[in-house]
Amino acid sequence: SSGHRYRYGFVDVAAVKTSSGVRLNAVNSVRVHDEYLFGISEVSNSWPEAAMQAQAIAARSYGLSKMEDGLRKSCSCDVDDGGGPYADQTFIGWLKQSSPKGGRWTAAVKATNPSDTTGLAVLYKGKPIKAFYTSSTGGATTSVKDVWGGDLPYAVSVDDRWGLHPDNTNRAWTVKVSQADAAKAFGVTDVWKLAVSDRLSSGAAKTLTATLQDGSQRTIARSRV
Repeated sequence: SSGHRYRYGFVDVAAVKTSSGVRLNAVNSVRVHDEYLFGISEVSNSWPEAAMQAQAIAARSYGLSKMEDGLRKSCSCDVDDGGGPYADQTFIGWLKQSSPKGGRWTAAVKATNPSDTTGLAVLYKGKPIKAFYTSSTGGATTSVKDVWGGDLPYAVSVDDRWGLHPDNTNRAWTVKVSQADAAKAFGVTDVWKLAVSDRLSSGAAKTLTATLQDGSQRTIARSRV
């Protein structure tokens, strides 16, 4: 497919029935400790070596945790690159290594491998963690409980003041919302003013309140925005 080239392991292709008819399902089977990570394209190849190594360990830990969960019947896969019903980690195969400075990323992955058959990962009670990550947090991470529900003791809100460093171009951003889109989100005909009416422990918006032309208000949870 566009933007994907493959070099390692093998590819299984099978016809599957979907709501849109029969489609081809392709699964690239590779070694998790190195071949899979060589194709992970979550960060720039120009990042500092330590940062890329940390990303490699996080991506490996996440991949292993999904394998612990068992094979997904819907895609016959453990992790999905976003082309199927899920979006786990961005995997583009050989295209990552062959891209400019791709050798730096490959070297970072290899640096996290103690041997040819093992790789470093983060464990909790003997099992690899679901190492969720993001490019920017706004100064604090949000707990997994507040985002998706459930309870992972290691995925709680923590301080991330370092993410506010001036060199981080994503430390702050602006999104413009039209009157029509705002009104649609709240299920009303007009919105005159928006405000964050409640926040999570991380500081992220929990609920938004809209003030209508007649002065009445409507409130929705941030998951609906």
